Amino acid sequence: PIVVVMFIVCGYFVPTHAQACVEPTTTIFFVNGIGNTETEALASLGVLKQRLLARDVSPECISFDLAYNHNEPLFLDWVEAWQQKMADASDFMVTFWLFMGRVAGVSEEFLTTVYDVTSLIDPPIYLIDHDLDEHLTAYRSEIALSRQVLAVPHSQGNFYANKAWEKLTPAERSSFHLVAAASPAFIVADGGPYTTL
Repeated sequence: PIVVVMFIVCGYFVPTHAQACVEPTTTIFFVNGIGNTETEALASLGVLKQRLLARDVSPECISFDLAYNHNEPLFLDWVEAWQQKMADASDFMVTFWLFMGRVAGVSEEFLTTVYDVTSLIDPPIYLIDHDLDEHLTAYRSEIALSRQVLAVPHSQGNFYANKAWEKLTPAERSSFHLVAAASPAFIVADGGPYTTL
């Protein structure tokens, strides 16, 4: 189902057999969600690859890769996802602390200070997560080779893909596209399509 949506909406990124390719022109990355081992994520990537290549696509025009986000120990994957969800909410931290200040009946001067400080906070910087940096390196490597990058994130992977899009330059963004699957995020960063089956 994800593959069908991807080809209907984003099929123009992938040349057909009629167009010969010297090297891949599109690299599709699968970005896994919570609780996937690397083996499971690679299996999902394999299914995506198999279904795409079963269509009228020149294998030499397309390549596949995994943008893996590692599992955190114990329940910390869920904590990380919650933090990403809260960071995804527009002005969540600012709104929360202003509300708490008003409930407590503090002065307008204090509320102004709270606003100034909390508006500078970016919750994802508190996540000790090197996976995003690795994803960005992989995406930028493909873009530097003049390839289009299509990320297919699933579940929590959408937070990673959206954050990667934010960190890319405007020039890099023109070669980076998203098809979101089962996204808990409020948006698809590049405005791309999504599916929640």
